[in-house]
Amino acid sequence: MIYYHRPERIGILAGTIDEESVRGELAKLNYHIFLKEKVKWHDLLDDGVGMFEKHRPDFQDRLDLCIKSKL
Repeated sequence: MIYYHRPERIGILAGTIDEESVRGELAKLNYHIFLKEKVKWHDLLDDGVGMFEKHRPDFQDRLDLCIKSKL
């Protein structure tokens, strides 16, 4: 995903990475997002990273401001 307010960054869904084809070290997980949409039967391990129902609060605030400015 690319967001207009952060065009220098992209987000990659971890489930789309074919680990066998990665050369070098995989990126480290920073946080889990959209947990509100997670299926109930899938439990996440407590891996010590942040867990958010939507985006991280600071990111969501910037995204909301960007959307409001486009209206």
